[in-house]
Amino acid sequence: MLRRCISAEWMKLHHSHIWIILMILPILSVLIGSANFYMNQGVLTKEWYSLWSQVGLFYGEFFFPILIAICCAYMWRLEHHNKNWNMIMTAPVSTTSIFLSKINSSWCTNDFSSDILFYIIFFRR
Repeated sequence: MLRRCISAEWMKLHHSHIWIILMILPILSVLIGSANFYMNQGVLTKEWYSLWSQVGLFYGEFFFPILIAICCAYMWRLEHHNKNWNMIMTAPVSTTSIFLSKINSSWCTNDFSSDILFYIIFFRR
């Protein structure tokens, strides 16, 4: 049953525009971290390590928690907005499966966003 719940969550996410946010936030953190590195080159002496730490700082401390909140809120918003709670609770699926499928989908989408950041930083040469 959990597999079906996860596939249902992925179908809901497939038709949404949340993927735009998942791609923009890592790129934005790279741009802001690079700009911060460029402005503080006199203080930041280890070039690549300092750039990497600035980008990681902006992504890990600012954008990643926001991204997690956006993904989780969006997944639960679909159920609230479309008034699907009655159908979900009467379906022959346990509440635990529904909860775990939403957590799994949220984790995978956030992992996708982190992978984008990883590829931007390490494979841009």
